[in-house]
Amino acid sequence: MAMKTVVRAFWAIGVLAPSIALCAVVAPDEAREAVAGWATLGDALTGGARFGASGISGVATYEGADGVGLFHVVSFEGGGYAVTSGDTDIAPILAYSEDGAFDASEENPLWCILTQDVAGLTKGLGNGERGTGNGEWMD
Repeated sequence: MAMKTVVRAFWAIGVLAPSIALCAVVAPDEAREAVAGWATLGDALTGGARFGASGISGVATYEGADGVGLFHVVSFEGGGYAVTSGDTDIAPILAYSEDGAFDASEENPLWCILTQDVAGLTKGLGNGERGTGNGEWMD
């Protein structure tokens, strides 16, 4: 691939932060709002304007493997994206790239990881781990 893309993934496998709130499905608008806040905070902490100043161009929602679980890809104007979980029991930001567009195809290793991981995490929540909520989705 000729395009230089920096992708950093943050996986919350097996670690769910306890919270008093119950879990919930994350809607695309909530994913957009979460990423906007994350981008603004990141820009403030680094003193740079990587994401927050560019604005959000769209949100796409995808299913995990076998239709289990959801994740959202929030794209930035001018390139770059952030991937959020579709359930408040899973950490909000799963991965991001500072440039390029998300490639939702089997040729993209990140796509393969996300579809399998989100499905696995969601199935785990159905086995009695559900209900604690992830404190990172809270105010």
